[in-house]
Amino acid sequence: MNPQDQKISKKEDELAKKLQEEERLKKDLGILEREKKIKQGVNSDIGIRSEKSSLERIQRRIAAVGNDIEKANREIVGLKTDLQKKTGELRTLMA
Repeated sequence: MNPQDQKISKKEDELAKKLQEEERLKKDLGILEREKKIKQGVNSDIGIRSEKSSLERIQRRIAAVGNDIEKANREIVGLKTDLQKKTGELRTLMA
């Protein structure tokens, strides 16, 4: 083999190695991109679950406040009834 052919053969080998390396890098890049998408999906799911949890917590607070309002209204009705009784008793005493 003459020196010119050896040089060409050596260049072909180098290019073949570079092409193999490029294919390996493309494969690695594809894997990394898939992992990134999966991670973004997980983060998205975590965000959705967190928002859902926050909404459920707010709904429980609203229900608790509603229960407190109902309790306060019942107490007010009871106090009005007591006040009317006391007013009636006072009128009876003053008559």
